[in-house]
This record gives sequence, structure tokens and C-alpha cells, in this order.
Amino acid sequence: MSASPNSPAAAGPRVVAAALFVHEGGLPLVRRAGATADRRWELPGGPLRRGEAPQAAAVREALEATGLRVAPLGILEAYAQGEAEVLIAYAADVLGGELRPPAGRELKAFPPEELPWGELAFESTRVALRDYVRRYFPRVRIPR
Repeated sequence: MSASPNSPAAAGPRVVAAALFVHEGGLPLVRRAGATADRRWELPGGPLRRGEAPQAAAVREALEATGLRVAPLGILEAYAQGEAEVLIAYAADVLGGELRPPAGRELKAFPPEELPWGELAFESTRVALRDYVRRYFPRVRIPR
């Protein structure tokens, strides 16, 4: 039996973009908030808007989540989160702005040696951070 054209399976996975970057010695992460959220840390990223390019979404989401303007250096990797979501992660440089949390959420820039590996919201967040740290901070020990 095939899926109807309007079903989620026919629509494909949701595409999310995020930028990974260092600001004042730390990688900014946002703590999930809300009544049903698990209060775990996630990348400053989010879903693409209709017609939006992934790189533009990563830049927009970084600004919305951190208050910082970033310039993507290139795609770090694309990560599947099951069959429902794909994360496109970009390595980026900070161009300017002021680090500020989004309304009702916590924002913290973690030094690479102090990332909260056991408190990350998604497996794709963990793998993207691992790949970023391995590439840009090869001397930092990453837990298995």
C-alpha cells in the first residue's frame, strides 16, 4: 500500500539546519524549555521555512537562538534523526552580535572540554558536536 501524497511519509523528513561555532571560547547551546520539554541542551537551529535554503536557515536560527550573526564556513555533515528528521549542520564563524538567550530559554556557551554530553536533547546533536569537536579541537577528549 502506498502513502497518499498528503501523508507525512509522502512529504519526507522534516529538514532542520543548525550552525556550530565558538563564541568567547564556548559552543553556544540552548536548553529546551516548556511544560513538556525535557530541559536538555540542543544546537541553535530549527526547521527550514518554505522555500528557505538550509544555509540561510542556519544563519537565521543562529541569530534567533543566540543573538549572534554567523557566516557558514561549509557543511559539517547531514544527520538523519530516524526517518522523521534530517539535520544539516554547518560550521560557522561569528561576525558580530551579542550573546542573548531566546525568550523563556537558557543559553550557555560551553568550552569544548565541558560540553554536557549526558544532557543533550538529540542523538543528532551529540553526533554533530562530536564531529565538530574532532575537526576543530582534536585534542579534546570526547566520551563514548
